[in-house]
Amino acid sequence: MNLMLDIINDYLWNGIEVNIPIIQEVLDLLRKKTEHQHLLEYLSIWDEVQSVNLFSISRFTRQISLGKD
Repeated sequence: MNLMLDIINDYLWNGIEVNIPIIQEVLDLLRKKTEHQHLLEYLSIWDEVQSVNLFSISRFTRQISLGKD
């Protein structure tokens, strides 16, 4: 899961659209698997408010964590 999320973060960083199937499949896996909660917390960086300091995937992991996706 770490590698898949790292790759997706790179895709998003390089401007690839979030709605492509592979990105959606990995985000769906993350939504369904509670054992990856630590990854959601790490990638969400909740104590950071400046978007420049976030991962490209942070807005999506925050939505998943909050159940707002």
